[in-house]
Amino acid sequence: MAKDMEVDSSVDRISALPEGVICHILSFLPTKVAVQTSVLSTKWRKIYTLVSCIDLEFGTLDDDREEIDAEKSNRFSNFVDRVFFFHDKPSIVSFRLKCYQYVDPLHVDGWIRALMQHSIQELDIYNHHFAFLGMPLPASVFSCETLVVLKVNLNSSYHALKVPARICLPNLKVLHMHDFSFSNDGSGEKLLSSCPVLEDLVLGSCAFNNDRSKFKISNSSLRRLTLQDYYTELSDQFVQIMICAPNLLLFKCTSGLRLDVILCNLSSLEDAHINVRAYAHEVYLVSYRVRVLKLLLGIQGVKSLFLSNHTIEALSYGGNLHADLPTFHNLKFLQVDWPSVEYPREFEDTIQTPKELMDILQKTPNLNYLGMREGLEPDALSQEKEILNSIPQCFISSLKRLDIAAFDGTATDVHFLKYLLENATLLQKMSIFCTEKLSANLEKQEEIKNELELFCADTTSCVIEFLPSE
Repeated sequence: MAKDMEVDSSVDRISALPEGVICHILSFLPTKVAVQTSVLSTKWRKIYTLVSCIDLEFGTLDDDREEIDAEKSNRFSNFVDRVFFFHDKPSIVSFRLKCYQYVDPLHVDGWIRALMQHSIQELDIYNHHFAFLGMPLPASVFSCETLVVLKVNLNSSYHALKVPARICLPNLKVLHMHDFSFSNDGSGEKLLSSCPVLEDLVLGSCAFNNDRSKFKISNSSLRRLTLQDYYTELSDQFVQIMICAPNLLLFKCTSGLRLDVILCNLSSLEDAHINVRAYAHEVYLVSYRVRVLKLLLGIQGVKSLFLSNHTIEALSYGGNLHADLPTFHNLKFLQVDWPSVEYPREFEDTIQTPKELMDILQKTPNLNYLGMREGLEPDALSQEKEILNSIPQCFISSLKRLDIAAFDGTATDVHFLKYLLENATLLQKMSIFCTEKLSANLEKQEEIKNELELFCADTTSCVIEFLPSE
């Protein structure tokens, strides 16, 4: 039986596979590697020319963004030209180009134009070199009827988006654009409204150069929307972005609060990730807080919500947070980063406490899960113990699971967990992710666990587990 099971290592089983299967396997490899298989045997000499996916990468992330090596660039461009020349199928399903070193923009422009003649479905261009500065997308991209995925990340200065008069993208479902500048001629809005089946939109670090400082995203087919704005300069200038997407399911917003986001008719929204950062300058704090509150008001129907510590900081800038917050009746899953209390001396009046989190929890009456990725802030808890006298409704009626990270096992940490166990009577599981220091101290872990289990024995059947930090 053992002899029957032996495999003859000299037999080339891969070459015996059908040509279509081999091409499918090669489609998962970088094109450079696929081309190298041509030396294996006569049969393999031209198989790479039948692969419908082209995946190209030039340089590495460690390369100097400003350095230009003309010889290496020419070799790479010649290689890509040969890939196109020898390609032996009428269609190219996907094309991915990632450049960390200089490539002549005219070559890139020519490759993109050639792809438009090959019924391209997925086009992904990523540039990490300044050389692409000012290179517009060919007009033919905006009338490619076969295009399903378009991702362009220019990763340098803002590039003016030049949209032709005719836009025809009937099959485009995924559109990711980074470092583009939208002018005030309405071309950007026209592009977004001309994609009838668009489902996934990402606008990353884009400039909205509009005289009215307004930009509208209106698309009834949109399911996922991500806005990323890392602008950090303090300013009272902002861009108002109005989002009308009745079928949107997921919304992610990372912003330095230059964006004033107005959400309209997001009745289908289920999941939101909000990470906004307001820089602590007294001139702008109140307006920043108002923008965050408007943002939360527009997503109050979500079932799952992530709030960063910076978002919670912005909510603390004046006013009665408990009165100003909307109620999240549908929210089942909440994950937060605990606010930091470390600020420069000149901003001592803005030091944060867990009070903001407790105010938020007071507005989530049906919460099932609470996750705190940054753990607790012991000093803040010890300074304002009175906030623990207020018991959120969800603790009594719905909270079933708690995850807490960066747990160090201090007396304040344990006190807070006891408060949870005492009041969250439906709690079923508490996962405690320990700091490196506590992870190494198994004896202390066991001591704390026994203390907590003894404390909750008469109030809940909660399972408590200690885990290393993720």
